[in-house]
Amino acid sequence: MAAHVDTSFARRVGRIERTHRRMARGTSTYMRKDGLLVVRPRRGGGFLRILKASVMVIAGGIMFKAFLLASLGASTYQTRLTLLENGTVPEQYAARIMAVDPATQWLADQANTMRDKRL
Repeated sequence: MAAHVDTSFARRVGRIERTHRRMARGTSTYMRKDGLLVVRPRRGGGFLRILKASVMVIAGGIMFKAFLLASLGASTYQTRLTLLENGTVPEQYAARIMAVDPATQWLADQANTMRDKRL
């Protein structure tokens, strides 16, 4: 019986120490439904969170470019890109970012196909 109590106590102490180590890296506070404020260690995974956000921003940018390409048409889109390429330095960078890539072209083709089927 004493061995069971010792291992249970050791596990509890280990869990508390692990929580304290995690809290040293930052905490977040929230209020439970009963009004009690609870402090918990901040979630880890900062690198993964940044990676996910970066992927979402890139995917959103590609989808935005595809929307513009599908709605304006290839000739108008290219004309506007040419105007950007002949502009200021920030506009030239924007033209490079907004250039048509294979993913953008494919998404625009899919959107045009779906629009043509619907009409």
